[in-house]
Formats: sequence, C-alpha cells, structure tokens
Amino acid sequence: MKLINLSHNSLQGQLTDSLGSLWNLESLDVSYNSLSGEIPLSLNNCISLTKLNLSYNDFSDMITTAGIFSPFASLSFLGNPHICGLVTGRVCPHRKKWFHTRKFLIAVCVITSVLVSLLTICCGIGLKRIKSRIFSGFVAHHQFGGQTFLESHIERSWRQLRISGRTG
Repeated sequence: MKLINLSHNSLQGQLTDSLGSLWNLESLDVSYNSLSGEIPLSLNNCISLTKLNLSYNDFSDMITTAGIFSPFASLSFLGNPHICGLVTGRVCPHRKKWFHTRKFLIAVCVITSVLVSLLTICCGIGLKRIKSRIFSGFVAHHQFGGQTFLESHIERSWRQLRISGRTG
C-alpha cells in the first residue's frame, strides 16, 4: 500500500502503531478528523513516506527536526493546537517533573504516615522496656540481705515493737 487518504472522515481516537509496519507507504493523509493523542513513533519505519498531512486534528506531541517528521513543513501539522516543536514554530511547555505530580505527593504522604506509625510503636515499646528496667533496678537496689526494702522495713518495725514491749 503506497497511499492512505482517510481525510474528512470524522475519525476519532489515536493513530495506530501498526502504520509503522507499512514500510513502503509514500503518502498518509488523515487531515480534518478528530484524531488525538501522540503521533506514533512507528511512523519512523515508513522510510518511503514523502507526503504527510496530519492537519486539523487534536494531536498532542512535540515534533522535532530529527526523524521521519524532519522533511515535512509546518503545513502538515496545522490546526493541531497541542503540537509544538521547531517544525511547527510553537514552543513546547515544560512538562512537570515527576516530583511535582500528585502521585508523588500521595506516595510521600503514605510513606511518611507509615514511618511515623512505626516510630510511634517503637517509642512505645522502648519506653515500656525502659520503665520495666528502671522499676526492676529500683527493687534490686533496695534489697537488704535478700529481702526487699519493704520486707526489711516491716521486719525492723516488728523488732522495734518487740524490743519496746520488753522494756515497758
């Protein structure tokens, strides 16, 4: 197939990548339709392509001066408000960097929430262990001859009562 003319047909959607398999294609005209999306890079395989008319659609792509589109004038891309690049004479807007996207913000929020939760759990466990060690250290520190502070105090008080009862 050397010539494809699908102009003025109210076509919608995107151009198919399979056009690139038509390596002997010489002319492609899809003007005056409602085609959108990016222009398939597979068209670079059509080395015989000498006429291209993509005008008056809604393609969105950056047309560089390299590759298959380099020999075609800006007339091939007229009426596509979202096409930019040197061939068309329209400056391309800067694309958002990945870290300026909503997905990145959501990922950061989720990761931060998980980390804060884990840190809170670790702090709670750590405080519980420190508290139990301090309490066990307090009890061990106040032992007298194998007795705890309370047992020792009760025994001394009991001895004092017996001694004071003998003298009185």
